[in-house]
Amino acid sequence: MSCELSPSASAFSSMLSAFIGSILNGLFNGFWIAFFTGWISWLAFIRILSAGLFEFYLTIRAGTNFNAANDDQYQNIDMNSINSTGSQTTGASAENRSTGAEDEEARLTQPMDPAQAHFAANDPTMFPKPPERTVTAFGWLGWAWSALYTPVSQSIWLSVNFTSDNGALQLVRALAIAVSALGLTFDYKQRYAASLGRRWGAWAFVTFNAWNSAACLLLGVEATILLIHGALHIDMKPIPLLVAYPIFAIIWATASWKFLPPIDGARPGMNIFADVLMGAFAGLFVAGPAFGLWKSEEFNNLVREKAGHMGMGYGTPGSGTSLGDFLSCESASFWEKFAAIMP
Repeated sequence: MSCELSPSASAFSSMLSAFIGSILNGLFNGFWIAFFTGWISWLAFIRILSAGLFEFYLTIRAGTNFNAANDDQYQNIDMNSINSTGSQTTGASAENRSTGAEDEEARLTQPMDPAQAHFAANDPTMFPKPPERTVTAFGWLGWAWSALYTPVSQSIWLSVNFTSDNGALQLVRALAIAVSALGLTFDYKQRYAASLGRRWGAWAFVTFNAWNSAACLLLGVEATILLIHGALHIDMKPIPLLVAYPIFAIIWATASWKFLPPIDGARPGMNIFADVLMGAFAGLFVAGPAFGLWKSEEFNNLVREKAGHMGMGYGTPGSGTSLGDFLSCESASFWEKFAAIMP
């Protein structure tokens, strides 16, 4: 017996993806990033594509030299060239360059007064504190969510649902992708790549940068594909909105780039409670379209059920099965089931 997941269950999955992604965005990236993501996510695909290309440029420019400055606007990522008192070191012996990984990591995470001052003078944002240029376990978790899990899971969802004629579902999924992808456009984490380079060599530095930029660009491409494919498969096409959307997306990308340019630094949050709370609050906004679609499909299912009880036929072809029935269906593949439940 073949089975197909109901539009209602698919919409619920997209709603969870957007909401959970927004909460994790607040947890890993802080209060202000979660706040601005709520504003940017609906018109984010141009910014995500631009950031991916920009980070590819930085990757090529850096090459294998993880002690090189990749953006003249910001402080050199060479943590060895400035000590904790802010004075420059004129040279490093082979012995100093071959210190243990623990010492390298400690130097990488030390407060950098000159760098902090440079950021404060050049970062054109409204943040009260300069960006943090540290390498932390929490930062690694945030990177793993945005750059490892999200590209894989969303690629699986796209491969399973691309042929669907449910244009509205694809549109709301594109917005859900943007929530997690935007985290890669604020902080490109080249200091994390440098920490890997010092531990394992230049190849690790290049690999991290290349993966990071590729993940950002991939998510931007996937969001764009879903927006275009979804717009072509909605029943009533509001032509003025379809024309205005890319124009506003360009304007939104330009404005957000001015206030939140991609940097090698994390914008400080407030505290874990406030950061998560803002992520949840923004999640209500970014998950709104998926929630509306979910309730609409639930209403349609109710209408079909009542029509069936009145002798007008039970349901309609292609209405699909519930999530529980779909997961127990033998004809559904592992990837289809994974796409149905993953956030």
